[in-house]
Amino acid sequence: MIKNFTKKQLPQIIFLRGLAALMVCFFHLYCGNINLFRGGGFFKSIFSYGYLGVPIFFMISGFIICYSLPVNYKLAQSKTFFLKRIVRIEPPYIASILLVILLNYIGSFYSHVPLQFSWVDFLCHFAYLNNFGIGTYYNVVYWTLGIEFQFYILIGLLFSLVSRSKTSLIIFMVALLLATFIRINNMQLIFQYLSIFGIGILTYFYQFKKQVSKPVYITFCILFLAQIYIYQHMDVFCASAFTLLVLNLWNYNHGILNFFSNISFSLYLTHTTIGGKVINLGLRYVHSTGERYLLFLTALGASILFAYLFYRVIEKPFILIGKRIAYKY
Repeated sequence: MIKNFTKKQLPQIIFLRGLAALMVCFFHLYCGNINLFRGGGFFKSIFSYGYLGVPIFFMISGFIICYSLPVNYKLAQSKTFFLKRIVRIEPPYIASILLVILLNYIGSFYSHVPLQFSWVDFLCHFAYLNNFGIGTYYNVVYWTLGIEFQFYILIGLLFSLVSRSKTSLIIFMVALLLATFIRINNMQLIFQYLSIFGIGILTYFYQFKKQVSKPVYITFCILFLAQIYIYQHMDVFCASAFTLLVLNLWNYNHGILNFFSNISFSLYLTHTTIGGKVINLGLRYVHSTGERYLLFLTALGASILFAYLFYRVIEKPFILIGKRIAYKY
């Protein structure tokens, strides 16, 4: 039997997706080029925390990937899960890579500065091998996609075991907590972020599967947050605690939230490529502080507009294709 299903969108996920994408966008556009706004200032002190959109995305993934799986998910369905993820993520990702290369070649042509192209760097993108210390990503945000893909492998292979019983879930949570202490130099691996993913996973099982009691849920959330507080920055702890509260309390929706949630992945992929280029070009013509703020707003607007077009033309068609790939029962 082949069955397809669509679960309703959750207001807390809609809000967090849009927020996280905008946070990362503001961070890179406002703080990413030291020649735009030199020194500190109020806005820089605020937007410098935009990188915290990344742990928000990680916790969202821990929650929503579990939510998106069939209730009676089996290991035999992992091929379908991986195929759906690849169809959903890879085409926009690859398109954004080609966009970076194209714009770099155009920039090289006009600047008369030879472009250094590495086939190793390029090919490693397709399996996220750059996370393992091989080559360099073309876009600073791509490393997080590598972490996400490691999570897909983990949850796709283990979800059927974890969801069997309360005991199996608790064992899995303990294993995640212990694995967060693994560190491998010169590699960007999932281990140090497992507490963040773990909170998202546990919240799904608490809210929807009812597989853990409230005391157990609160206890593990405290343990995960304590690990984040001790071994990561206080900023990451605050972002994780905030996201946890939103996952449990937020129930508001609005058209603007839906818009930014829909384009969040496209905005995440392309904002440094488009907005960064606008800023790099515009810095030649701005002098006053007011002109610099106008340039920033122009770059932000161009990033959002391009992300919307990218979403409509490239991302959305593959979302629809992915939804047509059905799980077999």
